[in-house]
Amino acid sequence: MTTDSKKRMYAVIHLAVPAGFDPSDFTLTRVEMNQWELSFESVSTAHRFKRLMDEAANLVGQKVPG
Repeated sequence: MTTDSKKRMYAVIHLAVPAGFDPSDFTLTRVEMNQWELSFESVSTAHRFKRLMDEAANLVGQKVPG
């Protein structure tokens, strides 16, 4: 596992758990050396998680004034 894929994996966990997701809500499985698959127990949880990731991407993409 590369450092980059480790960082991505931990980012998923660290965003999800404080946002109210229980680790049992999803499964993170290594598919290939640098590829992971994220699966959810329910469709509604998957949609909620997608909204969280979209919002995180929007926040990261915003420029800081100044």
